[in-house]
Amino acid sequence: MTHVASAPHELEADWNFFEHGLSPYWAVTNLLVNQFDGHADQLEYDLDGEQWSFELYYQKGGIAPRPDDPIDAPRLYEPRLKARGHGERKVTFHVRPRFKGMEHYESGDRISTPCDRDSIPNEGVNVHVQGSNLEPEEYERLLPQLVQLLFAEAGQRFNHEYFNPRYIHDSSNAHSYERYLRIRRSMNQKIIGTSGILQKLHHLLLDEEGVRYSLEVDNEDTVGKMHRLPLRQSAARELPVGNRGKQVKSYLLKNPDSVDETDPTHHPKLGVLFNKELNNSTVRWSKIDDLQRELNETLINLLYWSNVPTDPDQTTFVPDSHFDVSAYDENPTLRLYDDPTPKLEASQEALLVQQMRELTDADMDHLEAMTDSGQCHYEEVIDEADTSVSTLYRTLKRCDALLESDNGVVKWRSKKIRQEFAAVFERVEETVEAAADQAARILDLDPRQLKEKGSAFQRWLTQYGAEVINDGSAPRDRVHIKITSVLNRYRQSSGEYIGKVLEYLEVVWTKAGFDAPLHKAIIEFNTGNGYHRLIYGSDEHERIMDSSTN
Repeated sequence: MTHVASAPHELEADWNFFEHGLSPYWAVTNLLVNQFDGHADQLEYDLDGEQWSFELYYQKGGIAPRPDDPIDAPRLYEPRLKARGHGERKVTFHVRPRFKGMEHYESGDRISTPCDRDSIPNEGVNVHVQGSNLEPEEYERLLPQLVQLLFAEAGQRFNHEYFNPRYIHDSSNAHSYERYLRIRRSMNQKIIGTSGILQKLHHLLLDEEGVRYSLEVDNEDTVGKMHRLPLRQSAARELPVGNRGKQVKSYLLKNPDSVDETDPTHHPKLGVLFNKELNNSTVRWSKIDDLQRELNETLINLLYWSNVPTDPDQTTFVPDSHFDVSAYDENPTLRLYDDPTPKLEASQEALLVQQMRELTDADMDHLEAMTDSGQCHYEEVIDEADTSVSTLYRTLKRCDALLESDNGVVKWRSKKIRQEFAAVFERVEETVEAAADQAARILDLDPRQLKEKGSAFQRWLTQYGAEVINDGSAPRDRVHIKITSVLNRYRQSSGEYIGKVLEYLEVVWTKAGFDAPLHKAIIEFNTGNGYHRLIYGSDEHERIMDSSTN
């Protein structure tokens, strides 16, 4: 299958060069100070058919020189080489010295560097790279090319090996890297809409423990102006595409209606960004190709999960100055994964079912008190549920997969589960009221009387999805109860046994003090393969009850 190729956007990295010690740093610093008097701008060159403009300047860094360094100043200079090519293709190379035992020029505090490690030479050069719209290998080529041109401009010779890409040390790393596609607004709605993949991921992942951010949406000026979904590493691991934390971002111009539909920027960029903040770590520069493939795969799979075509077609994508809607032709090929959201949703629903089976009445009261708010102080919870701090503590211990407590604030771990519980309580309330009213009518009771005397019976009805019915299939003088929960006819089978359920029914029926007798009542229950009827007090019922007590 052919997929569209993404384009590079932002990149920030640190390269370390140790092969020639500090010689590259002193060479560039001397050129800047002695040949360009500290600053050079409006330098233009043609590189591989592209026109580039360059600027060379410096800043005074915070590093104190060593006693034998060839400089008469309290702190070392740090040259900056700024370059701009076609459109928004640009980069700044910040050249900095590195050596063992570096100190701050003013405080004397030690400055940690890779040179402090025994496995790394005592001195070298660090180049901080920050740019956009260039491929990683273009940054590698551009630095030595740029330095060679600047030396040639001054009539000086420069060792072309100083910044050779093959000398980028393994301690070098990337702090951030983004790839993007420009997608038509109409297609982008499948991704950012209310039922789109960003909303689904936010709904299922972002309230998980360890995830710090939420989906940020700005539709103020126009729909789709900016949607940003940061996924920390803990959440990204739930997705099948790599395991690094990433930010998904769909965004338009700051003034999206300032251009018409013929301008590419009328349509949004869809980008995936890796950065250090979302991972608490960087990526080795030697692994930049692996990171690039992960970003590409994430973009393609976001499209795939949203039912957006992934082939390079301009009915879906819009070319711009840096994104040309071409086919991805690198190896290995990009992999497509199944949409993870149904599995995540099913997992959370399974957790919901499992937890509900183990909940006490007090647990349910606490959860119901929490459904109106994503979080609230524990005193509000126990006040609403009419319980105690110790009872709430036991609920939190039993329901640690559902709720968490932080400095006295109780909150749901997942928005998905909170909404599911809210729906359960709403259905339960409606069902209980309807079942109670119907039972009262059939049993010839005032509903208020049933509410006062039969709360335990109502809970039994709710727990087993049961109702008192009058469908004409039973004699008028007999109670007819239908149980929709799946129950087992035999005690040895797995699952809930009908004998125990009927034993519970007899207790709550007696407690409620109903005039209508249970004797000869028709009990209809779901076996999983259809409904089975038995008569309360019959021989079959007696055998079941005898079995339930053995």
